Amino acid sequence: MGTLNQLQPEKLWQFFDEICEIPRISKHEQQVADYVVCFAKKRELKYLMDPVGNVVIRKKATTGYENRKPVILQAHLDMVPQKTDDSTHDFLKDPIQPIIDGEWVRANHTTLGADNGIGMAAALAILDSSAIPHGPLEVLFTTDEETGMTGAKNLGSDFLKGSLLINLDNEEDGTICMGCAGGQDTTIEINYQTKKHSPNSQAFELGISGLHGGHSGMEIHLPRANAIKMIANLLRHLDQKGGIELALFEGGTVRNAIPRNARALFWVTSDQADKTKELIRSEKNRLTLLWQKHEAGMSITLQPAAEQPEMVMVYPTQKVLLDCLHKTPHGVFRMNPEIPDTVQTSNNLATLKVAQGSIFIGTLQRSSVATDLTQISKDVADSFVPLGGQIEHFGAYPGWQLTTDSPLLSVASECAPRVYPRPAHVYVVHGGLECGLFKTVFPQLDQIAIGPEILGAHSPDERVNIASVGRFWDFLQEILKSIPS
Repeated sequence: MGTLNQLQPEKLWQFFDEICEIPRISKHEQQVADYVVCFAKKRELKYLMDPVGNVVIRKKATTGYENRKPVILQAHLDMVPQKTDDSTHDFLKDPIQPIIDGEWVRANHTTLGADNGIGMAAALAILDSSAIPHGPLEVLFTTDEETGMTGAKNLGSDFLKGSLLINLDNEEDGTICMGCAGGQDTTIEINYQTKKHSPNSQAFELGISGLHGGHSGMEIHLPRANAIKMIANLLRHLDQKGGIELALFEGGTVRNAIPRNARALFWVTSDQADKTKELIRSEKNRLTLLWQKHEAGMSITLQPAAEQPEMVMVYPTQKVLLDCLHKTPHGVFRMNPEIPDTVQTSNNLATLKVAQGSIFIGTLQRSSVATDLTQISKDVADSFVPLGGQIEHFGAYPGWQLTTDSPLLSVASECAPRVYPRPAHVYVVHGGLECGLFKTVFPQLDQIAIGPEILGAHSPDERVNIASVGRFWDFLQEILKSIPS
């Protein structure tokens, strides 16, 4: 397996290893912010921290580069917390355990945090070096990118001085990202009436686990099952065939990851128990065959419930809920008609919690077209109108509009063939980057996004390609030394 200190570039991997030691999930970034502040103090670099926890570190130009245009390097401090079903990892306390696995670095049954820990590590390695040529430099570390872009949304107009920004949050080797989708959350909250379950009934737990999940922007177009949708459809099928009484239903953990797991507790009358088992057995066989190529790790289980809650959802609400979950859109809404193989608009049915008289449903819409974002958000909201309750749209952030009239892009494009075997592919991403928000605060900012090859982000399958990290590092250095005056 090996350890990270044997990898090149040595300093970058050293800093990434140190970052992995620090718990840093979204909205809990204080420890890692303190780490970068301590880094700056030790090297006598000027720094600022704003009220929401963004940190900027400034470094003077190397000799001979004083007249180059100032550059901002940017990465976010937080990571997405996802783990396998059997992991006991506590993201608030435990360090990430990186593992070298052939050509890749992954984590021990959790997200790795290469998104965006590798970007952080690269920026720190640039700041740490006295040998890498660059002009005046600012390094911006933002907070809470993964759950609301809070840091970018609250960035003051006087916090940065540079006019060129290199975002280090791209996840495709040999590419230059020049645009991204905007996004918005839509949540549904409802209180419902309960009753005691029927007499002479048996309680079952239905579970789905082992799905790939993944990034709800970067991987929403892939053939990935949604655990919430799958459980909802199974429950709806059981209800139509014999009747169930729903006591609990939960799935998903974060808004920007496709839900990997879900479970439901329900009661059926004793005379329907065998039929229920047979129906699930049949559906399990059908779904296993349907998803055998793309979700080989999928597990569907039905067992007597260890928990046996006495109260269940009243039937009218149960039927409406299952119908709404069946109908609500998930996945790609529209592909981009102008850019091949690029998602334009999507929705992620992300989280669900049904228990003890309350329902919470969390969704995330993304689009590179403002009118589409409005439409998909409305469609999601409309699909849950029959439930009643409170529907809220919030957390909207703008997309980053593609422009090829960029001096920084020209510099990066000229540098790419010195590192990569072919010209860099310029593209837009369906995921969310903070660049759209930066543009609202600093309209004249010229931006690109670069990074190494990261697969499986926002899931326990997350991994970063070792060789691509070296290329990313070389590419970044080439760009910095090629910035004009």
